[in-house]
Amino acid sequence: YRPLTSVGLSPFETIGITFAEQIAGNNNGNGGELSQVGKTISERKNTVESLADINRNLQVTAGSLGVLNTTISAMRQLPGRKSVLYVAEGVYSLFSNTVNNSLRADSNIPSNSSLIFSDIDKLREDLRGITEIANRATIAIYTLDPRGTLPVNFSAAEQMRGGMTERESGVRNDSSLIARSNTLKISQQGLKFLAEETSGKAFINTNDFGKSMRETLDSQNGYYLLAYQPTAETFDADKRRFNKLSVKVNRPNVNVSYRSGFFNVAEESREKSKATPEETFFQKIFSPYKLTDVNLRMTSIFAADEQISTIRSFVNIETGNLKFADGANGNKTAQFDLIAVNFNADGIPVATVSKTFDINASPQRYEKLLTEGIAYNLTFTTRAKGAQNIKVSVRDRSTQKIGTVSQTVEIPNFDKDSIGLSGLLLQNFTAAEWQNIQSGKAPADAASRMQTDTARRQFKKGTVLSFNYAVYAAPSLRSKSQAQFTVFKDGKEVFKGSPEELNIAPTGKMQRVNRGGAFLLGTDMAAGRYVLQISVGGDAVKEAEIHQIDFELVN
Repeated sequence: YRPLTSVGLSPFETIGITFAEQIAGNNNGNGGELSQVGKTISERKNTVESLADINRNLQVTAGSLGVLNTTISAMRQLPGRKSVLYVAEGVYSLFSNTVNNSLRADSNIPSNSSLIFSDIDKLREDLRGITEIANRATIAIYTLDPRGTLPVNFSAAEQMRGGMTERESGVRNDSSLIARSNTLKISQQGLKFLAEETSGKAFINTNDFGKSMRETLDSQNGYYLLAYQPTAETFDADKRRFNKLSVKVNRPNVNVSYRSGFFNVAEESREKSKATPEETFFQKIFSPYKLTDVNLRMTSIFAADEQISTIRSFVNIETGNLKFADGANGNKTAQFDLIAVNFNADGIPVATVSKTFDINASPQRYEKLLTEGIAYNLTFTTRAKGAQNIKVSVRDRSTQKIGTVSQTVEIPNFDKDSIGLSGLLLQNFTAAEWQNIQSGKAPADAASRMQTDTARRQFKKGTVLSFNYAVYAAPSLRSKSQAQFTVFKDGKEVFKGSPEELNIAPTGKMQRVNRGGAFLLGTDMAAGRYVLQISVGGDAVKEAEIHQIDFELVN
């Protein structure tokens, strides 16, 4: 039994009868001592097992709070009041003083378990630190216990007597119910603390998770910002003091949510800690939040072989958010920076691309840029399989406005997966252009338009939308498969293409089958967002492979 070796308990901590206890029991003829020894064993085992549970909960809590702290730190840069919904099956670090002291005083606790209690104390400080950071960043923490409503009563499968007398079993059962109730309350103390200290709300003992989500979102609909200037004594560095706040309103029958207070530690000067524009730009690429001061769109696809996969990302930069200056001969000039990073499945950056754009556009080209944006494509290569996240950040050098966009590309492991889809390339043509293409006369600018169309994904009614993709199959796969496309709007099917047969046969190496199609964007279709879905499945494929891409239809 090795419950707590990572925090200092011996891996061979004694739970059973010691030699001295056995001698004491053998020397007693009436069995009373043996009964007491049995109780000692049971108490010691229960205590050590309880400590094991506490330690496991502490480790989970520490990791979970670390994620919460990272999220709050990233959200500090966002303006206004923010809300976080923290979902956890309890936060066990904030034990009540009664429980904490009783555990410390328990004679059955091994002497070398002090590190557990130091971890408890540290996590209590961490909780207070998280609420302080959240309050200073105007972030309200809403907490949700996903366990829902938990019963503490006995179930029909549990034994109520266990060979004891009615009186003994009654006492034991009462103690057990109290212990269950206390355990549940203790596990939810931390959730309540995080919410109450940051003007949020704890959703516990409820099965209506939808209501919890709605309340969290509704809290962002409006709020009051109150401020006051504390006296100099409030921030006396020689005194560690928590200053409580109280907010009351005259309106009846309302609940007021507000931060509980603040520690007497002055926040560092913003000027001292202010990052340079270059540092800020670089930091944004690692932020989990999308920035839209510069609007970006991106579509990523991959091409694979047995060893190396190539990821191509098509980026469209809307010029309406960029500041253009007047140049010579009526031209328009602008300058912006771009950084692109490929993060692997563990969130580690493995490749980076950076570029500075100097735009000097003639009046005619400037008008085209305003309607079509600026197209750019970038390429990453990788030997890794699984999820690859591509993130792009653009900064206008004149205004320091920043925009970000990201997309995850799943590269199949063909040792395990039967098939995979590359992603979709899109091209948009007028009806006349499409007729010429059918006759073998493609537009001269078809390649550049494909990059813009794939990234921007905005098309007019009455035009033809063409799409292309690749189906990848494992070397040993033999399957009679079908590929089919479907168009959706607002989750409802608009129309579906006819199934296309794909006969895949083993070749000894990874197989690639190129496919595509086209459909008319009718003038009777409603403007708005649509989704194009490609589905490929077959008799030897366990699960159909599905890929979706959204596009916008305009008049």
